[in-house]
Amino acid sequence: MNFVKERTLDKKFKIRKEALTGLAMIYKTFLGDPDVPETTKKAVTWIKDKILHGYYMTGLEDRLLVERLLNTCLVPYQLPADVRMKKLYYLYATIDENATKSFIELQKSQATVRKAVSDLTEVYSLEPGDVRDKEITTRVAQLSKYLPDPIKAAEFIHKFAVNLATDEHMLRLLETVVNPEVSCKECAEAGTQLLKKLGQPVMTNLYYNTVKLLMERISSVLIDKDAVTYLVRLQKFPENAHQY
Repeated sequence: MNFVKERTLDKKFKIRKEALTGLAMIYKTFLGDPDVPETTKKAVTWIKDKILHGYYMTGLEDRLLVERLLNTCLVPYQLPADVRMKKLYYLYATIDENATKSFIELQKSQATVRKAVSDLTEVYSLEPGDVRDKEITTRVAQLSKYLPDPIKAAEFIHKFAVNLATDEHMLRLLETVVNPEVSCKECAEAGTQLLKKLGQPVMTNLYYNTVKLLMERISSVLIDKDAVTYLVRLQKFPENAHQY
C-alpha cells in the first residue's frame, strides 16, 4: 500500500492515475462491504484524504480525475440518496484540513464550469445570425479552458455547439443537466442520453470523449433536494451515520 501511495505523486500522470484509481477502488470496496471488519475499514480511511489531495496537483487532468473518483468511488452517485449522504457525511466529517479545502475547491470549480455551460445554452435563445455565432464562439473558447489540451478540445466543443443548434432534443438534455433544480437521478439520465447521441463510446471517438469529460465536470450527481433532507437528518441524528 505504501508503494501505491508513493506512486500517487509520480511525475507521470498515467502512473498517478493508476495509483489513485486503484486506491479509490480499494476504498469503495472495503467501505461498501458490511462484512469487512471495523479495523480494516479504519486501516484504509487515509485513502480518501490522499485522493482529495490530488486536487492540489497543477495538471488539469489530475483535477478531473479527482472529480471523477469522488463521484464514482468515494461517494458513488449510483447509490440511493440516503446511503449516498451517509457516505458523504462520513467523508466530510473525517477528512483532514487539506482534503476539506480540496473538496470545497472542487465544488466551486464544478459550479463555475456548470455556469459556463448554462450560459452557452442561453445563447440559443437568440435569433440565428452573426451575433449568436459570435457569442457561441466566445462560449466555446471559454469552455475549452476547462478541459485538458484546450486547443484540441475547442475543436470538439465547437462541433458540440453546432450540433446543439440543430438538435433541439440534445439542447434540452443539456439544459436539464445544468438546471440547478434537477435531481441527481434526472441529471445522470439526461447526461447518459445526451452522450448516446455522440457516437460509439470508444477511445478513437475524440468527440465523444471530449464532451464526456465536460459532462463529468458539470453533472450534479452528488447532492440534490432529497439528499439535503437526508443530510439535515444526519446532522440532527449523527448516530445514524455510523453505518456508512
